[in-house]
Amino acid sequence: TAVIAWLFAKEFLRDSVAPLLTGLAVAVAPLGAYFAGIILTENVFTFLLLLAMYLFVRHLKNRRVSSLILFSLVLGAATLVKPTPQYLPLFFIFIMWFANERRITKELCMRSLVLVGVFLVVLSPWLYRNYQVFHSASLNVQSVSTLFLFLVPSTIALENHVTFQEAQEKFYADEGISSYDDIDLGNASEYKKRALEELARHPVGLLKSIGVTIFTFFTHDGYADILSFFGVKVSYAHPPLSTIVTAPKEFL
Repeated sequence: TAVIAWLFAKEFLRDSVAPLLTGLAVAVAPLGAYFAGIILTENVFTFLLLLAMYLFVRHLKNRRVSSLILFSLVLGAATLVKPTPQYLPLFFIFIMWFANERRITKELCMRSLVLVGVFLVVLSPWLYRNYQVFHSASLNVQSVSTLFLFLVPSTIALENHVTFQEAQEKFYADEGISSYDDIDLGNASEYKKRALEELARHPVGLLKSIGVTIFTFFTHDGYADILSFFGVKVSYAHPPLSTIVTAPKEFL
């Protein structure tokens, strides 16, 4: 991943030292080192997504069909590892249109079809499998399960002034949910409908949950875990990385 970051930076930075420093920064980043020591899809996903981005930049420069196909293959592989970028082809088509002086040409249409076509070919075995088993050609159920099993109890807890665990246990009992695996691609649409109906009944809790999520995005991150390993008590009143300013001795 660090090597790909170095190559990626070389496409934008003509200075010979700056790209090397970019790769070095990725190589020694504490959070990356931490993730590399535990089993997470993020490790493979980050490598594949960054590689796909690099190949896309290369294609914008050489405009070869072979480089576009290779990019689409790697992007598809990254999506199989973690479905987050499943809609990114639309973004890349927009970038190609922008790089084409915002003109819709026959070449642009052909390249867009190649991108989407190869991308879908890579995903097709998994989509077909899901359709055969669950009668749903979707990649995964994570968005619905997160919505139903975590966001809804969070809004209830914040609105009723109870703990998340208390709200979650009561909500699971009321809805007849026994485990995370109760929601699958076959019943995802029904659970999504029920989740949206429940969220509509708790608008204040939903707004509070959004606010908490935005704040904790900057505080409850991987650096907090790393610092806790060394016995440093992290104050969630500010981002953990700012400990280097507030308590440099402890941080180091």
